[in-house]
Parts: sequence; C-alpha cells; structure tokens
Amino acid sequence: MKKVNILFVCLGNICRSPMAEGVLNSLIKEVKHDNYIEVDSAATHNYHSNAPPDKRACFVASSHGIDITKQRSRQITDDDFAKFDLIFSMDESIHKNLLRRSKRSDYKIKQLADYIKELDYSSIPDPYYGDLNDFENTFSLIKEAMNILLIDLINK
Repeated sequence: MKKVNILFVCLGNICRSPMAEGVLNSLIKEVKHDNYIEVDSAATHNYHSNAPPDKRACFVASSHGIDITKQRSRQITDDDFAKFDLIFSMDESIHKNLLRRSKRSDYKIKQLADYIKELDYSSIPDPYYGDLNDFENTFSLIKEAMNILLIDLINK
C-alpha cells in the first residue's frame, strides 16, 4: 500500500477536524495501517492558534477511548495543498474556501459528509455553539464517515 497523507479541515480546528483526526488515527492503528496513512487537521481561520481541542470534543472523544488532548490548532498553509494527498472539508463553506485557495490541487479536496450513508447530511455539523449532545452527534457522524473512508483507502 502506498503511503497516503490526509488532512481534515474545519473553521477553527478545535472541534470537528481534531475529532476526525483522532478517530481516523484510532482506526488505522486498530487495522495496523499507521505506517501507510498519516493524518493531520487544520483550520481555515486562525481563531485558536496553537490551542488544544475544545474540552467538549476532548470529553466526547475520550468517552469513545480516543485521546485528542495533545493536538494543537493550526491554520492551513499553502504547503498543505502539496503535502496532503486528500483534504477533507467539514462543510460547504470550508469546501469552497479550500477550493479558492487550492490553485491546482482542487482534485484532492473532498467533503467528509460524502462518506456518510444517511442522505440527510450534506455536511458535518459544527457543534461549537451547542452542547454535549451536539458534540456526540458530530462525533457519531465522523465515526461513520471514517469507517467508510478507511475501507476505501485500504481497497485502493
């Protein structure tokens, strides 16, 4: 299997993208593919530079056996478009932002919600202004998408 570098991007890199990074890292370790898949996350905006993930995101991830507390927020850079093989946006606004910035890398940019079986979701909802239930719902959608994404990656 060829090594694949994957980047998850949300608005501030403290809720959705850190959970996505943590879930996929956990899954690739379970199937012993951590030598083949490298995962990172970033923000489109520099609201929380070098901040840890939101405490609620950490709590929900931890309740599923995933530690994301060591991650730190960072803003996406132009170099990321060259470094990463796949870049996943969490919603349509992020997706459009990435496409505008990507120059010739737009073929790498996907929406994570495309990996969710339920047709009701066209994006991964941002739980930041919600409560723990919103974080749990977002985590569940991310986990579902990651299970499908991982199968897709392994079969390529």
